[in-house]
Amino acid sequence: MCTKVAEANSELCSMTTCVKDLISADSKKKNGGKGDVDDDVKKILECLEEINTSTTEMKNKAENAAESVITIAGVQTFTNTEGLKSFIDSVVTKVAELKDCTDSNIKSTAEEVEKAREELNEVVQELAQSECDEASANTTINGLTNVEKFICKCDCKGECLDVCEELAKCRKEKPKSDKKELTQMVDKN
Repeated sequence: MCTKVAEANSELCSMTTCVKDLISADSKKKNGGKGDVDDDVKKILECLEEINTSTTEMKNKAENAAESVITIAGVQTFTNTEGLKSFIDSVVTKVAELKDCTDSNIKSTAEEVEKAREELNEVVQELAQSECDEASANTTINGLTNVEKFICKCDCKGECLDVCEELAKCRKEKPKSDKKELTQMVDKN
């Protein structure tokens, strides 16, 4: 029993360590190599730590129980072996419950990690799209500003369209636009 409980605990520790490393590495990759992790990842890591702590406590209790069983078995051998059989049956039942609990924790943790990873991927994709949209709008604004400067600063001697005069009229009618307003104008067009 002790060996099986210790093996289960060892496997769980290995699995949670592996999951922690994958999540931390994935989170650091997405944060540009910085050591910071977001709150969702911190919650998952805390959950994994709680599971590790619980299973270690269960392992220690199982070891104590096994030592007690050995001691009691020794005493029972010399006194009453009838009671020992029901006690052993009870211990076997408890070990089965412990195994079921551990298996359930492993399965639910794996599902939670998968769900968190999917949510994290969606957020990263949305952020990337937002950054691309912003860069595109800034490029359009800078391009239009540079075209305006080129046309209005050159010496056309009446050969150019009256674009600069029209722009000047617009600016007199409206307060000077800031980048946000220009972005909104570009988005509308």
